[in-house]
Formats: sequence, C-alpha cells, structure tokens
Amino acid sequence: MSRFTPALRGRVSRREIALSPHVWFAVALAFAVFAVGCGFTGLFVHPFTTTRMLVLSGGLAAIAVGIALRPPPEPDSITTHVVIALAYGGTSAAMFAFAPYGTAALPAAAFIGPLIAIWLDDHRQMAAHYVAATVALLLPSLLGEANTATFVATCSLLPPTFVLGFCCLLVLRSAEAQGDRLEAMAMRDPLTGAGNRRLLHEHLPLELKRHHSSHRSLSVIALDLNGFKHVNDSLGHAAGDQLLITVAATIARTAGPRMTVVRQGGDEFAIIAPDTDEVGAVQLKTALREALEPIVSTGIGFATFPSDGGDRYRLLELADARLIAAKEHARQRAELATLPSLSDVVAGAPDGPAIDPATRAAALGAGAPAGASDGTVLPQSDDLDANLISRRSLATNVLIWRVTGAMFLFYSLVAVATMVWAPDLSGPWFSRLVAGGALVGLAVVLTRPAAIGTWRSHVVIAATYVVPALAVLACQPNGSVSIGAAVFIGPLVATRSETRRQAGVHILLATILLGAVAASGILFGLVDAPSILALLIQSLTMIILAFCCVVVFEAAEAQGRELERLAVRDPLTGLANRRRLHAVLGELLTQIDEEIDPEPVSVLALDLNGFKALNDHVGHAAGDELLVDVADQLRRVIGDQGLIARPGGDEFTVVLPGLDAAGAERLAGTVRERAGKIWRHGHEISTGVGVATAPYDARTTNGLLDLADRRLLTDKYGDDAPPAAVAPIEAEVAAPAQASTPIGPETDPSLRAAA
Repeated sequence: MSRFTPALRGRVSRREIALSPHVWFAVALAFAVFAVGCGFTGLFVHPFTTTRMLVLSGGLAAIAVGIALRPPPEPDSITTHVVIALAYGGTSAAMFAFAPYGTAALPAAAFIGPLIAIWLDDHRQMAAHYVAATVALLLPSLLGEANTATFVATCSLLPPTFVLGFCCLLVLRSAEAQGDRLEAMAMRDPLTGAGNRRLLHEHLPLELKRHHSSHRSLSVIALDLNGFKHVNDSLGHAAGDQLLITVAATIARTAGPRMTVVRQGGDEFAIIAPDTDEVGAVQLKTALREALEPIVSTGIGFATFPSDGGDRYRLLELADARLIAAKEHARQRAELATLPSLSDVVAGAPDGPAIDPATRAAALGAGAPAGASDGTVLPQSDDLDANLISRRSLATNVLIWRVTGAMFLFYSLVAVATMVWAPDLSGPWFSRLVAGGALVGLAVVLTRPAAIGTWRSHVVIAATYVVPALAVLACQPNGSVSIGAAVFIGPLVATRSETRRQAGVHILLATILLGAVAASGILFGLVDAPSILALLIQSLTMIILAFCCVVVFEAAEAQGRELERLAVRDPLTGLANRRRLHAVLGELLTQIDEEIDPEPVSVLALDLNGFKALNDHVGHAAGDELLVDVADQLRRVIGDQGLIARPGGDEFTVVLPGLDAAGAERLAGTVRERAGKIWRHGHEISTGVGVATAPYDARTTNGLLDLADRRLLTDKYGDDAPPAAVAPIEAEVAAPAQASTPIGPETDPSLRAAA
C-alpha cells in the first residue's frame, strides 16, 4: 500500500491526494485506456463509425499525454478545473462518437463526482461543474444524436454520480477533520499551537520537491531567544511558557498564513517560507527582529533553496550556523538583551492570539477529566477513538447506510417511469426485478446499519452488483439503459470490506458477473453491442474506483494509528511526552481522590544546566545526542518503576506510583550520581532533582509538577536559588487548586544528527 499512498503531511487531506503523483498518473492512465478502447472499438466493433471513433481516440490520447507530462496541480487551480471539465466533456464527446448508442460511453462519467470532491473546495465551483456536467451529458439527447435508451440511462446515471461525489466529499472532509485533530496532537506544539520539529522534517522535503519541480525559491528561517534559560530559572517555567506563547504568536502574525511556523524545541523556532528568495528572507528577518524587539532579543539565521543547497539537512544546518554566528557577533558587540521581566513578557504580547485558539485546544486535547481540576487539559482517548475515520465507522454511519438504500429506491422509481414512458426498453420480467430492488432499498432504509463483515453487509454488497447485472438482462437487448445502476459497486465494496481480500473477492465476483452478461450478448445475442461495451467500461471504472477508495481508506486508517502513537511519544528519546505525562499523572491522582487509604505518587523533576550553551556553541546535533544519552541513563535507573517523560527542551520528569517521599529521595540521589556531571565537547552538563509526593505535597497535576519544579531549582542553586524556587511552598499544600498552571510544550525533535 505504501507505494500508492499519497505522501501526506501527517494526515489524509484532499490537497495531498490531489498532489499525489500516483493519483495524477491514474487520471492520465484512465484517459489513455479509454483512448485505446475507443480506437479498438472504431476499428473492430460495429455499428460504430470508424472515423469518429479514431478522432475521439486521438483526442483522448493527446489529453492523456498532456496530463502525464505535467506535475500534479494544486487544488482549485486552472489545471484541475480543465481536467474536471475534460472528464465530462470527454464523456459527452464519446457519446456523440458512439451516436446513437451513447450509453456505451456513459460509465466513464462515474469519475466526475470523485474528481470534483478531491480537487475543489468552493461549493459554488462544485455546483457550476455539476450543472455543466449535466448539460454536457444530456446534450447528445437534446440535439437528437442519441436514442431513447441513452436519454433514460443518462437520467438514471447523473443523480447517483452526484451522490457519489457528495459521499466522497463527506468522507474526505471527515478524514481531514480527524487529520486536523490528530495533527494538532502529533504535529503541533500544544503550548503555542505552532508546528513541532516532526512537522518541520515531514513538511520541508515536500515543499522542497514542489519548489524544485516548479523552479521556485524557498527559504528556511532559524530563530531562538536570548536569555530564555534565565527566564525559566528566575521567573519560573510558567513565565517561560508565557514568553514562548507570545513569541510564537508574534512570529505567526509577522510570517503570515502561507508560511509554516515551527517550534523545534525549547526556545528554538523555524519558519518555512515558500516562494521566498534571499532578498525576501532578509526582509522577513528584519520584520521578525522588529516585531520581537519589544518582547525579547533574538538570534536569526536563514538559508535559501536552491542557492544554498537542495537538501533539507543542509538548509537547516546552514540556517542554524548563521544563527549561531549572528548571536556570537551580537555578543562581541555586547548587544545581547537583558533578562525580560514577567510584566515585559505579558505587556509585549499581541492583542489577540495569532495561533488559532481551536488549534491550541485540539493540540492540548478535549476535556478535563477528574483529577485535573487545576485546569490541565488532557486528551480523551475514548473520544479520539470515536472520531477516527475507518471502514468500520463508515459502514455503521447512518447517513451513508440510508443513502445506499435510497439509491435502490431511486433506481426502482426510474425503472417504473421507464416502463410507463418507454415500455419497449423493458423485458417481460423487468417489473419483478423492479419490485425486488425496491424491497432491498426499503430493507436498507428501515433497518439499522449493518456492521462490516456481517452477512447483512455482504448481502448488501452483493445486491449492488447482482441487481444491475440482472437489470441489464431484463432490458434485453437494450441492456445499457440500466448501466447507471452500477455506479456504486466499486466505492461500496471498498467501504464495506474489512480487508483487501474481501474487497478483491467481491470485485472479482462483480467482474465475472458483468463479464458473463457481456458474454451472453456475444454468444447468444441477449444484449446489443453498446451494452457489451458499456459493461466492459463499467467493469474497468468499478475496479479503478474500488482500488482508489481502498487506498484512501487504508491511508486514513494507517495514519490514524500512527498519529495516535506519535501523539504520546517523543520521537528523539522514545520517552513519553508532556501530553502522556499529564494523562498518566491525572489518572493516578484521580485514584488518590477516590481511595480512602491511597498509595502515594511521587514525581521527580530534572533539567540540564549547560544544555543551552552546548546547543549554541556546538550545534543542535550535539544537544540531541546528549538528550538521548540522558534518557538512556534514566531508563537504566528507573527501570519499570514508573513513567519517564521528556515534557520539553532539556526537562525530564519521572512519575513513580506507589513510592513514598523517602523512596523518591533515594532514587533522586541515584539519578544525581548517574547524570549529575557530564562533559560534552568541553561543556559541563549538570543537573538537579526536585521531588514532590501526592497526596502530601499536592493533589493536582499542575500543583505536583510545579512544586517538584520549585524544589528542582532549590536543589540546583541552594541558597542562591532564584525567586521562583523560594515561593511559599506551604501555600501549595494548603490550596493546591490554586497552583500555577505551567502548561509546558510538547517538543518533538527529529533525528537530524543521524543524517
């Protein structure tokens, strides 16, 4: 599946599907196959006109070559509108070429709805194309170039085609909504709402590839804050968090909506600036410096594609090197800013959040369970599972189930109208089949959705291709009048099949059945030549649509599972992230509140002195290596006694259920021995450890973490501890619900050092 899954940016979206070269190639291939089929029909099948068919074949072949030679277009671009128009315009031209037997070309119109759903977003544009498609497909009948069977078949095919497009749009939008939420969890920094480093390293290669194919420039901006470590130590992590929120909002406002703002880790930010050359990068650098100047001083560096290279690692390393050089130059000129006060941080904040509040809310999770009364927002796994897009959830979707039944009823109504208006098109037992189809539709509409994999589900799938096949035979020899009833076979098989094997079996049975009906025309004359050709085109269309739907469903399900995993894991160290930390600790504290004699829960908090200097002077690769080593040391010390998390930057937290304060202090001593003094590249890295235990020290998530953080500062600095460490601890115990709320970041650095 991975060969055909679009290169998605952490989620399934219509834009990524539209930009997939596989989807674009499939569109070109469809035109090419129809071109070959039309040419073959014109040369060897009667009664079709050879000249018309060969001209049509040449036109379709030229379209196929033109599409294949172009890169995939952006949605809503002129190219996508042209290709959509060619889908129904080409079908209309084929109906003229097949005149008066235009039904032979009608099955190709089944692609119109899915293409509109993928490539367009504006409802007015969608409606305009649907109206244009209706006119184009009815035009041969209106001009007298098609027989009655073609007119009836067109009227029976257009509504299902548009309903299919609506269903595709519904599924894709649901998948996008799920992807937005999951991306907010896995690809977004929950503190600021900006992207995290994982998003940077997944999105940047895609943008580089697109800019390379279109010969455009792209710049990468690297930025960090001067004195951020001192803000955390002197004013506390809550003040540092507020500063990061303010800075991220200011960067997002200055960069604009087309640029991707990323918080790589700690106080480090990056910007992907599409369509930006060196001159534009310098202008953006100046604008950022001016916007951030009232808040905090910064170091800024940039690198530009293609002048500085075409590899993402090269660009990021060069931008980082120029950032370090700029800061060193500033130090030599004694221009580094002084430590900002908390009032300066708050005062420097913009009037409103530049990062969408909904994005931050999604990144932080939805809902605060019991035990998080301090305001901590935790992800709800049950709610997340309920909103995942999968074939199982779609199979039990009431709307889609009702639409399936409604289409059987619609075909029955069209059949009744045909028997009244054009009785010569129906056979002697056609009325019985109509009654059977109506009963199937009523049974579906009036019952609850069948779960995927059940016998009811398989019966509905089978009815989707058995009824149209029988309808073609019942209308002999004008069987193609019923071809519109087969539009839903491919998508419904893909939606209601648990595995590729199940989908393959149903598609194989449908192909054999439709092929047998076509063979009956060749061997026994039960259906005419246009019906045979229509059945062959319908089989091809069914296979392509089923394959594409299965690929999209598999991609949505696989990425949903992967993003669920990434949402609670730091990819650099493999430790739990801040979101997982809060979820686990909140659950443990809930148990403490519910039990009469609860087991204690201890928390160890530690961070690394000298980490910032190592990053600035040696580079982020050395910093990443240090973080991985510290994580390994903690695993050896803690073992399976508790949860180890890296909530952000150089901060680590350990949750120890069932361990009292004395045991936690002994374990903290072991941690100091193992990771207390580390030398890297001439830099001394040291750490302190703060310990807090529930329910004695605090009974809320943020209260316990904040107290451990204060004691960490006391352990590191002793009598010289900054003000944040000597805040009245007794107040924390007496009123834990009023604890400060340092909602820290989830930083997800990637393994750039490995490259």
